[in-house]
Amino acid sequence: MKLKTKLFFSYFILILLSGIALFWLIVEIRQLTTSLRTHVSKDVRSIIEISQQLQILEDLNTAYILVFIPGKTIRQKSAKLETTLNTFDKNWLQLKKTMQANFSNGVLDRVLNRIYLFVYSWFDLLRPKENLYENEIHDLNERVDVVWGKINRDIRQSLRYLRQNRAADARYLRDVRVKSELQSLRQLLATLNHQLGKRGIVKLNEMARIARKTQFVIIGTAILMVLLSIIVALFVSWRLTRPIPALKDAVNKVAIQNFDIRIKQKSNDEIGELAEAFEQMSRRLKETEAYKSAMLSQFTHEMKSPLGSIKQATHLLENSLGGKINTEQSRFLAIIKGNNENLQKMITNILHSASYEGGRIKLYYKPMDIVLLIKQVLIYLSPMIQEKRIEVRMQFSAAKVQCEMDEDKMKEVVQNLISNAVKFSDAGTTIDISVKEKFPLVILEIKDQGIGIPLKELPYVFERMYRAANAKKISVKGTGLGLYIVSQIVRAHGGKIDLESVEGQGTRFRLTIPRSKRIAEEGGWLT
Repeated sequence: MKLKTKLFFSYFILILLSGIALFWLIVEIRQLTTSLRTHVSKDVRSIIEISQQLQILEDLNTAYILVFIPGKTIRQKSAKLETTLNTFDKNWLQLKKTMQANFSNGVLDRVLNRIYLFVYSWFDLLRPKENLYENEIHDLNERVDVVWGKINRDIRQSLRYLRQNRAADARYLRDVRVKSELQSLRQLLATLNHQLGKRGIVKLNEMARIARKTQFVIIGTAILMVLLSIIVALFVSWRLTRPIPALKDAVNKVAIQNFDIRIKQKSNDEIGELAEAFEQMSRRLKETEAYKSAMLSQFTHEMKSPLGSIKQATHLLENSLGGKINTEQSRFLAIIKGNNENLQKMITNILHSASYEGGRIKLYYKPMDIVLLIKQVLIYLSPMIQEKRIEVRMQFSAAKVQCEMDEDKMKEVVQNLISNAVKFSDAGTTIDISVKEKFPLVILEIKDQGIGIPLKELPYVFERMYRAANAKKISVKGTGLGLYIVSQIVRAHGGKIDLESVEGQGTRFRLTIPRSKRIAEEGGWLT
């Protein structure tokens, strides 16, 4: 049986049991959530609103007493009393709606609730009834309505007596009826508050019961999943890990270009097939690398002498002709010299990449000014920059940024990056160059508005002989060695190079390099 088939059945059983447990956990949580929402919407809000209603009742009592105290006019005092009456009446109607409201559940909640009730109906016979204390609360509401109706009627009658200058009748009505009615209303509201609290306690107990069951479900699910996971993990690890250490060692050897690979432990499944394929790949890589190295070595040595002869012959020809050459002949000589120089640069890059392979770079540190170096490179590349009418904007943290590096190698780095920015940018665009000091580091940024690099190709641009796909579509020559050389030089200095690019919008290179060899060594940046 193939490994994928074994894994499929193992994980299928695990996922199936996990799905059942997760579904029931969702049912329990939704039941708990529904009960909590109902409790908050009805009981908690009702208790809060009754407390507010009691406070309004005390305000009403105070306003009613003030009516009988000499001071302001009866009209002013009665206005405040009537406002308090209206407020109590309005809030009481809202409170009754809150206490009698039925929480509306969605279709999913109703379905899950039916499943929950069906399962637990077989052994959960002690569930509290949902209408517990509802009758007492309903009776109290009716009694509050009756008493409040009497208070409202009697207080307004007292106000009419006072407006008719019948203060004695108003006081009689207050002492005989209103005081006792207000006391009765206080007691009824307090009793109602108590009943709502008892109903809330019952619902809290119900929620606690559901929470305990949910905990049991979670604990049971966790234990089951741990046991099943251990069994599956032991099986999978036993099948997978036998050849993996050897395969890992082989990968590490290939990473350092050691292609003599022989994997002894091979399983009779896809991992074994992978190990066999990896051995074949390493053999082919070894052959390819040997062939490539031989070709590069032969190419560079064979081309170096003819190119030197061509350069010397061109120089002698130009000197022998003196000023007797015409415009067309001069153009031909310029073409020969330009192409010879390009080939010399290509040969130099190939030789450098071969010497840099494996990080074998010899650096000659000396004090230098990175700002001056950038300006020198820009002067050297100015014909190319002016030809494309590119604007170069420079921003330096200081007029001089002193550091200790290999000046020739750093000039090669800066020249490669700026020339790439020019070559892959359209005419009339802008290149931004900045140097910042962030002790003990120097940060160099070069940003262009060129063709950019495809996102999927960003991890490979610093590999030797690699050129992005969109770079091949435009008429820009190159070997794919420039960025490889740049990365090797920067790493040899203990620095790092970061790349950000958006295809069609431009590219930004950010070089972070220690200011000196001592700093790089003490900081552990040299490897």
